[in-house]
This record gives sequence, C-alpha cells and structure tokens, in this order.
Amino acid sequence: MIGKSDTIQTSSNGWGSDTPRFSASQLSPSQWLDVRWRLHGRALPIDHGFALFGALMRVLPWLHGNHCPVQIAPIRGRRDGRSLLLTGQSDLVIRAPAELLPQLLVLSRQRLEVASSVLHLDDARVESLRPAYRLHSRIVVIKAAGSARDEVESFWPALARQLVTVLGHDGAHVDLGERRVMRCHRYTVAGWPVTVSGLGEHDSIRLQSAGLGAKRHMGCGVLLPA
Repeated sequence: MIGKSDTIQTSSNGWGSDTPRFSASQLSPSQWLDVRWRLHGRALPIDHGFALFGALMRVLPWLHGNHCPVQIAPIRGRRDGRSLLLTGQSDLVIRAPAELLPQLLVLSRQRLEVASSVLHLDDARVESLRPAYRLHSRIVVIKAAGSARDEVESFWPALARQLVTVLGHDGAHVDLGERRVMRCHRYTVAGWPVTVSGLGEHDSIRLQSAGLGAKRHMGCGVLLPA
C-alpha cells in the first residue's frame, strides 16, 4: 500500500511504454496522488511551464493525449532576475490519478532538457493529497477571461462558476494577485494568481484533484497548500 511520502525505487522495466487509458472523471478525489522528484540542476526560466511540458513529453508522449488528467506544478526555487535558481527543496511535482502511477515512475533517474537547462531527477516520492485550509495557484488561465481591457471582470465570474461546480457551494474565499502572462511557444496567455481559503478537508482535497482553468499540464491552475 502506498502511503504518504513513500519512496519508490524504479528500474528500466518498460513501464510507461503503453499509452494509458484515461478515466479520471470516474475517480474520487481520494484516488489522486502527488508524485515528487527532487531536482538537481542550476536554474530554469521563471516562465518554464511550456518548456517543462515539452521535456516531459519526450519521455512520456502520452501526456499530450486527449483528456489526459495530469497536472504539472510549477517548479519552486529562488528568483534571480528572470531565472529561477534551484535549491535543495526544488521538486518536480506531478498530480495524477493513482492508476497512472506505474507510467509516471518511468521519470525516476531521468535527465530532462528544459529550455537551455539540464535537470536530473531522483527517485520518486509518492504522497497522498493533504487537506489545507488555504490553497494557492501561481497562475490560473480561464478562456472566458478573453483579451478585452476589462478581462479581470470576465475572469471573476468564470472562476466563481468553476469553484461552485467543483465544491457544490460558493462559500470559499478567493483572492486574486496581479495579472501574469505565460508564454506558450509562439503565443502568450494571461491569467491571475489565485488563493482559495476557508476550505474544509473534503473541499480542499476535491479542489486539489480538480484544479482550476486550462493548461494544468503547463503549471496553470495547480493548487498547492499555501
């Protein structure tokens, strides 16, 4: 049985060679996991979501499949100008249904080229989602926001609708940060940092497993305990 912070030793046994079938919509929030790999390297661009996703797809091409439920969190580190310096606490974190764990374990001991940086991954650590009163996402992108001058006014109701859909009520408290822009190959998308607080244990786990908005495979809308 996999419990909190278990370390999984892996080898090149062929896991992940087959494309998994996605049935995450049928899973309860308790069947989601955070899979973590400690990273070794020097630095990354601050805006690394698109490049990280591309590097991961070279190892796990099925990540680009239709309806893939995987969430890839932004890597944390120490900001230095336009770069993010990796620290002893910098992890790659992928949130996914437990049924995808065997395919994800292939990433252990891999070498990733992200933009102009090289990252080396340790063995995986597998954790159950932890309830938290407050959750934060570095950037949430919702298509309904549009690109007009009053886009934040459009973003608010779209965000509220998603929260009600996931939680079944409108009792959570939401704070928005300053508008951010993320580069995706030849275009950019705008979004906002979002903090959701006042969450009970059930609501917190449900929101973490669902995520918010689009491009969760590029670091957007991944909610982590704050």
